[in-house]
Amino acid sequence: CSKLASIKIPAGLTTIGSTAFSGCGFTTAGPTGSGCDYEFPWTTSIPDNAFRGCGKLTSVEIPAGVTKIGTYAFYSCSSLTGIRIPSGVTSIGKYAFYSCSSLTGIQIPAGVKTIDADTFERCSALTSIDIPSGVTTIGSAAFKDCSNLAKITVPASVTKVSNNAFAGCPLETAGPTGSDCDY
Repeated sequence: CSKLASIKIPAGLTTIGSTAFSGCGFTTAGPTGSGCDYEFPWTTSIPDNAFRGCGKLTSVEIPAGVTKIGTYAFYSCSSLTGIRIPSGVTSIGKYAFYSCSSLTGIQIPAGVKTIDADTFERCSALTSIDIPSGVTTIGSAAFKDCSNLAKITVPASVTKVSNNAFAGCPLETAGPTGSDCDY
């Protein structure tokens, strides 16, 4: 339903399938009452595939009570330029922001422990990322092919960086936290 540009979901609705509006033409999304094109009732998690393929989506307001962003939640939202992830989020699923090619910045909350495989792969507009203290694992291809990602800060809490986590990124120098290196 790529031409569907606006929908209001009533607060009393208890279930919406995970891919119900995938690929729609919304430009803004937020919780019920936000005034966005797509008002959603999710208050604790953004379901798997929730906005998958919504190529016109430019901004999303995630409510403060959300703790989980599902797998493929914003997959291929190529017009999404920025997103504020609330501090209560502790889990971001695999491929959650895969190929969000206009995403210029993202702040990962301190409660996140793992950056899953392919989470930010092909986010070609990202230029830098600060990974918060508390993250212990960076999954396979997590930032792969982020072709403008030239600065990454990885805290000492990270004990595992999986294969190809930063493959295809233009990083030139590496050093310990606090150094003047790209990574």
